Amino acid sequence: MSGQLLQKQKSWIEYVPDFLEAGRAQKIFQWINTLPLQQETGSCTEAPTHDTIQWGPRQAYLSCVPGEYRVTSSGPIPDRLSKLHAEIEQRYQATFNTIQVNRHWNENSEVHAHTDNMHGHIVMLSLGAARRFVLRYKHNDKAKTLNRWKAGDIYFDKILPCGSLLTIYASHQFYLTHEMPKAEQPCGPRTSLIWRYLTQSVVDGPLGQQSLIAGQAEYKAAQEKWKQEHDQ
Repeated sequence: MSGQLLQKQKSWIEYVPDFLEAGRAQKIFQWINTLPLQQETGSCTEAPTHDTIQWGPRQAYLSCVPGEYRVTSSGPIPDRLSKLHAEIEQRYQATFNTIQVNRHWNENSEVHAHTDNMHGHIVMLSLGAARRFVLRYKHNDKAKTLNRWKAGDIYFDKILPCGSLLTIYASHQFYLTHEMPKAEQPCGPRTSLIWRYLTQSVVDGPLGQQSLIAGQAEYKAAQEKWKQEHDQ
């Protein structure tokens, strides 16, 4: 059902399997592997299965996450990524103030289904091992007379190759969960680069409806400033 539905409705995402040429993707992947990534978990009950590094503002952790797994910002977005960062901003005509890198170690690494509730698009570039990534509907279809999907139905389900781009548009990120299941076959590390815009309210405290409301004016002002500077 989900594949046919994706073709009929206006897409809530953009998926580009060959966004980066193979050589360029491999160079970025190799460079990331030289960086001092730190173990991280966003869960309060599980040991980490990935490590991370983040440039730009750092989103607040849940209060129950152990201190040794709370990774702070490593400073501004590095020059090594400035060209790629500009390409992402131009593509979506929007500014992003943070890039988070998550390196999942092997086939046992997974990302449990969740929603990133924040302002703006969520842009993810995949590098290294190809892994399955799944987006599901978070709620039942509001058009009850059509009943096109139920909460938990799959919206997107693909193996993401190295160099692929997957973006969840801002207007629909609240309606989809995303997850990366454990791989069925042994594999090496898979790394994702994730672009977001984090407002000060998201940095200062746990993400919730109030922090989103508090950050609306800041987010809007940042986007308007970027467009003025780029004559958009």
